[in-house]
Amino acid sequence: LPINFNCSTQIKLKISIPDDYYQWFETLDAEFEDRLGCLIRGPMWSGLPSSDVGDPLKTPAVKSITESNPNGRFWLKLDGTDVKESLQHSVKDIWNGEVDLNDGQLDVLRTEYQSRLAWINSIHSTTEEDLKTCLETGLVNLKLDERFLQDAFKKATNDFRKKMNQKTANSETLKGLNWEVVECNILLQQCLAFMSTFKSDSVSRAAIKSTSQEFQIYLKNLFKKKRTAATHILVIAISDEQRNVKPYALPIQYLPYRSLRDQYVRDITAPIKNALTQAGINVVGLVTDGEFNSLRTQGDTGLLHTWQLVHDSKEVVRKMSKGTLESMLTYAGDDDTCNGIPFAELPNNYIPSHVLVDIVDMLNDGLTFEDSIVYLRGKLVPEGYTPYPFGKDTPESSIDRLRSLVSTYVYRHTVTTLRSEGGDFSQHLYVPEIDKTTCQQYHERVDHNHILKRIATSTRECRYQELDPEAFDKALLDPRAGLSRAALTGQRPQSVEDAEKLLSYHVAASMQRNGFDCEAEYVSTVAAWHEASDGRGMGQLRRCKATYKMLNYIVADLMPWYQENYDLTYIDVNR
Repeated sequence: LPINFNCSTQIKLKISIPDDYYQWFETLDAEFEDRLGCLIRGPMWSGLPSSDVGDPLKTPAVKSITESNPNGRFWLKLDGTDVKESLQHSVKDIWNGEVDLNDGQLDVLRTEYQSRLAWINSIHSTTEEDLKTCLETGLVNLKLDERFLQDAFKKATNDFRKKMNQKTANSETLKGLNWEVVECNILLQQCLAFMSTFKSDSVSRAAIKSTSQEFQIYLKNLFKKKRTAATHILVIAISDEQRNVKPYALPIQYLPYRSLRDQYVRDITAPIKNALTQAGINVVGLVTDGEFNSLRTQGDTGLLHTWQLVHDSKEVVRKMSKGTLESMLTYAGDDDTCNGIPFAELPNNYIPSHVLVDIVDMLNDGLTFEDSIVYLRGKLVPEGYTPYPFGKDTPESSIDRLRSLVSTYVYRHTVTTLRSEGGDFSQHLYVPEIDKTTCQQYHERVDHNHILKRIATSTRECRYQELDPEAFDKALLDPRAGLSRAALTGQRPQSVEDAEKLLSYHVAASMQRNGFDCEAEYVSTVAAWHEASDGRGMGQLRRCKATYKMLNYIVADLMPWYQENYDLTYIDVNR
């Protein structure tokens, strides 16, 4: 349809359509760039009662996606998109463009604005006796405005000066910061002028009425400063796990935001998950972008990933002094109340008693304490393997050896404790939580395309030293490989298509023909994993094989002796 027809103010008179759908049509052209939510939530709730608008469970689309696959497993998918930063205040007194995290803060701000707007409009009908009381209320609010604007002016000035001193600051950024300083200063002067007017002994209703329109403009601009402009929109969609039945994914909610903490992602999806579960929809997990890393490692009730266990174990000892670490490993005697179990000078639950005894035996055999630590440090990995240093690419000092030894036993103690509680990290890198709502395993994972792009970036930068870059150079010259120079050099680092070209079966076959077997295995393993994660119509057995191949490839690098002893309790925490 023509844009002028969609935006026509007379469209309501000619065609019978619901009010919410009419409003969506009316603003489509004017505000689409800053109101992505209009596109998402406009037609979806068309024809429903106003009380149901915004409720994803009341939309026919959600019902259709579940009815088409009643026994399906569904995932919540979150994806953020950039939007132009723009606070809007329409002539119909509608706000848009600000952050709204459904936490009630925007409603409080909106209520305050409406209250102050009602205050200035009510003065016209106020009696002379009540005028003084009304003005006192207004002065209290203006005092608060003065403090807010003074702080805003100082901050704007500091931000401008800080950016001005940077050599790389562009002119557009400086213009924006300069305008912020000017606007805060003008609002502050207006605030002081209104305070002076309302404090005057000769003030009258007529005088206030003459400034009413200016005061309303002042309020409008003031609350623009109090509102926070959104720079991103978080779209929450529901998708069938197999994605072989249409619709594949359906947006059910959006949130304008500027920044989000990882935990807040859980908080905003919890009510959606609960509502979908009550509606009989089997929600099994959450997929997010790559920036919400802690969702994959730290759960609501405990740890989820081996990486987090290793990280926490090393953090425990990182700030310990050498004396503290030595006292944790120094034998102090036997505990008569616990069947004579040896204990250290600094009692702890991490260091096994046999380690204390071994150190005593080595000291009795003439070894120094430091030599015994070196020996025990080497025994942390199987014979024939060399342990990694505590600091990456840094030779271990005596305190680093102590840290490596103690952090390893902290990690092993944690794995043993969690296994007794039902989380077996000795056999699994990732152990999902049991969700309180669904009473089944709930997975929180990153979108596999983000992982693929990171793997591609790591490959281009030669971070995996086992790979020979020449294999990719020769694949580039092979027309059957389908590898482009842009994909190889990473000219478009955010391109999934380039990552797929770099890590494809055709590139692996080319490497195989050129005799690069190690590189071919690497590329084919990643390509198979990506296909298993994304490919539609693939059987579960094939998916499982491809995923396990990727898992074993990772574990082989993390713990080279995994075929001899597949027990992740004995990984090298420094790897």
